[in-house]
Order: sequence, then C-alpha cells, then structure tokens
Amino acid sequence: ELSKFNAIHIRKGEFQYKDSLWGNDTAGRVISKIKKYVKGVPLLIVSDEYNKKLIKELGNIVPRVVCWSKQDIAEPKIAPIVDMLCCIPAKHFFGTSLSTFSTGIYLLFNIFFNFIDIFLSLFE
Repeated sequence: ELSKFNAIHIRKGEFQYKDSLWGNDTAGRVISKIKKYVKGVPLLIVSDEYNKKLIKELGNIVPRVVCWSKQDIAEPKIAPIVDMLCCIPAKHFFGTSLSTFSTGIYLLFNIFFNFIDIFLSLFE
C-alpha cells in the first residue's frame, strides 16, 4: 500500500483557467470533485498560495490538512522539488493537466514505482 495520505496541487491562479482540471471552479466545487477520494485520509496541499478557506473546508472532510506554502520549508530554488517528492508516495494525487509541475509528479511517480517493481523482482 502507498502512503496513508492524499495530495493535491493547486496553483494560486488556478480558478482563472477554463481548460485546467479544476476549470473555473470555486473551492467548494474542487472539494466536491475530490471528496469521495480524500474523505477520512490526511491531505497534503502543494500550492503557491495558502488558501485558508479551502483548507478549512477540506478540514471538514479529512482528519488533517497540511499546506506549507508560506512556511519556507526549503530554499526557494529547491522548494518545488521538495513539494514534488512529497507528493510521489501519495495514495491519490490530484493535479492540473496544464501544469508542468503536476505532470512532473505523475512522471516521477511512474519512474519511482516502476523502478521499485523491477528492483523487488530481482529478489523473487
């Protein structure tokens, strides 16, 4: 089993793009799209914005919401890499189809887990 958390990537200007996964949605509509997948499981939000309203609303669905966008957890040059690496082991990852960041997470996930499968097969 993968980690016991889910992750979501939302950019600050996400709700202005009609072609993104989230479309022109409000925080409430984003929540309605992911609710059945995240309910009862901690959620990591990677974003360039700390959205208190979204975090509060998600907190009504999941036991814990983590969003460190304003916490300066890493040097600005490596912070996106830290965010990406933290999303890779998530049970479910929700990203934006137009985002190279979200796409990078999907790619790293596939590379990592394909490597693990190959590595473990060496010991069978």
